[in-house]
Amino acid sequence: AAGVSVYIVSASPEAVIEEIAPLLGFPVDAEHAFGIRVEMDGDQLTTRTVDPATYPVTYREGKAAVIQKHLPGPPVLVAGDSMTDYEMLVGFPETKITLLINRNRKDQPLRDLYKAAMDKKIDGQRTVVLQGRDENLGSFIPSTETIPLGESKPKPVVF
Repeated sequence: AAGVSVYIVSASPEAVIEEIAPLLGFPVDAEHAFGIRVEMDGDQLTTRTVDPATYPVTYREGKAAVIQKHLPGPPVLVAGDSMTDYEMLVGFPETKITLLINRNRKDQPLRDLYKAAMDKKIDGQRTVVLQGRDENLGSFIPSTETIPLGESKPKPVVF
């Protein structure tokens, strides 16, 4: 309704994303779903990725490369939850909002994004939002903290 197009860029197989996204209620057209592309053997998926020279593997730097090559412009919002998303999360200076799902990751430099979210800004223009979740329910909670699996209270973000 706001004129914003939704895209998915994932390290999951593209064929899976195209089928699962609509079932989960994500408003994403199949041509807006980008994942790891594998070669076909007739009508069966193989374990061989397509030539990375023609289509990057959507893992780490490959996610940012796919965005640069296949989206009509830089993203307004980027969301991710792990180091495999890092280059996509920080790779576009024009991005206004980075939504970081709190998985209590310890990886650097992803941990720097956690800190940026707690400080409310990064590079003076991008807002980093840390989204907590309840791992027991598999859902977001209205907090920056996450409730670990098997626990009942959120675990504070510690640096």
